[in-house]
Amino acid sequence: LSLVGDGELKEDLLKYISKEDITNVQYLGRKSKQELIRIYKDHDALILTSKYEGLPLVILEAMASGLPIICTDIAGVRSFIKNNGILTSFEPKDIANACLKLIENDLDYSMFSQESYKTAKKFTWERLIKKYLLPLYKRLELTNKDCI
Repeated sequence: LSLVGDGELKEDLLKYISKEDITNVQYLGRKSKQELIRIYKDHDALILTSKYEGLPLVILEAMASGLPIICTDIAGVRSFIKNNGILTSFEPKDIANACLKLIENDLDYSMFSQESYKTAKKFTWERLIKKYLLPLYKRLELTNKDCI
């Protein structure tokens, strides 16, 4: 298990890992985009256990790398996880069970991986601009014409 990133719980987490003598976890810290690409390729899934998220870029990046996603069932990610991963509660037991399900079922893993990649392709800059920005600009343009 590799932990990537930084946050307010970092020190507590590192103390816990040390205190419990957990040896199969590596803390990698904050990484550049290039380093993240390599990390995604070297791993089998993304596990995100946040309590709050908007649109987490890490999920889109992991999906673009074909990784299945295991994440807590929160509003910011719920709409991205359909056939490409598992939504779970914050309970450690439920997160562990989701990981085991993914490990034990090759068919789910393969399907989740393929669906992750397909889902990520929906979020290219070109598609986002066409879907959100162009309609917004057109509405603003119409609104401004009415004001003149």
